[in-house]
Amino acid sequence: MSRMILTDYEISMKTGFILESPLRRLPSYFDPWNKIALSLVQHIENRTLRDEIAKLPVLDVSSLSGGKEIKLAHLQLAIMTTGYLWMDPSDVPKVLPRPLAVPLYAMYEKYDLAPVITYADLFLCNNVLKDPNRPPSVENMEAIIDVPGKSEWNWFFAVGTMVEHEFAAAMQSFQNVLDGIDEGDENKMALSLNQLAESVLNMKATLTRMHEKLSIEGFFLKLSTFFNGYDQDPLPDGLIFEGIKDEPVKMAHANAGQTPIFKSLDALCGIQHQEDRHQYTETVSEYMYPSHRKFIADLRQRPVQLKSVVESSCNTELKASFNNLIQAMVSFRSYHVQMVTKYFILGVKKISPEEQDIMKPVKKFTMNYIKGMRDDCKTAPMSS
Repeated sequence: MSRMILTDYEISMKTGFILESPLRRLPSYFDPWNKIALSLVQHIENRTLRDEIAKLPVLDVSSLSGGKEIKLAHLQLAIMTTGYLWMDPSDVPKVLPRPLAVPLYAMYEKYDLAPVITYADLFLCNNVLKDPNRPPSVENMEAIIDVPGKSEWNWFFAVGTMVEHEFAAAMQSFQNVLDGIDEGDENKMALSLNQLAESVLNMKATLTRMHEKLSIEGFFLKLSTFFNGYDQDPLPDGLIFEGIKDEPVKMAHANAGQTPIFKSLDALCGIQHQEDRHQYTETVSEYMYPSHRKFIADLRQRPVQLKSVVESSCNTELKASFNNLIQAMVSFRSYHVQMVTKYFILGVKKISPEEQDIMKPVKKFTMNYIKGMRDDCKTAPMSS
């Protein structure tokens, strides 16, 4: 059995699923994109974005070289697209113009990157440290490309990115669990599972800081608008990509469910979700980077699974450490339910009664899904 190595899946031992040392600008051929993307907020505030995008040439994504350029190009195109669509929620275009539509859809066909803004765009390739000589912290995070929201966007981005960094600190532990399975080293597995559990609890502790500087109105009425996809009102039928196809393209919104972290932990621990949630989770995975999606799939397909090793072991420390990780995951997911209740469910109450009626099915599905993902986790602990 060949060794499964995290770095083979574009996972950094230093930054985890976050792209290590991302680019800020694309090569000069792509300067028309660089110019608009890096001043996106200014163009939205001045209401000049749509005019500027109309002037763009249609650039060839085949000129991109390497994963870092590809990821930055997708970020730029996706964030210009979301700005173009949602800069004026009262006047949302139903057609994406060729300068964005052609290269964004080409990236979907060529690189398997969803033609819409994603969690990976916002958090996994959009992060640099304000002071590279200091370690990652909420106060030391900076986005390469911003969306409107000023200080509340800065805080939302910094806390969300730091949650990813908290998990990144346990990448060697994740690798050690996999190696411990291959080597039959139960002590290595036990130690590393406890370290993973600690990282998940650190993620939760960081997430609690979101309340410090992010209001319900700031998130739901401002920020979340720019995370929209093209599958709900006012684009229930999708978005037409000019120059690509006449039929509208439907894509979901960017959301935290698109992080690879918990799907990787679920796969590592052998957690099975009920069929309806499993199907939706598979759909959400299509919005991840292909390498991260493959990592999760390969974890599920390993010939020797962690769960079976723990079940058959007489090592009480191994069983306890496995349970510690599961309990940490339940704790995080329970807190996530609270976060969604505050920033989404209570946020819906801030809009008109007519809009609230439209959102009722989304509210019900969202809460059932995230509670169900937590409850599926509760069934996983081992008896001693």
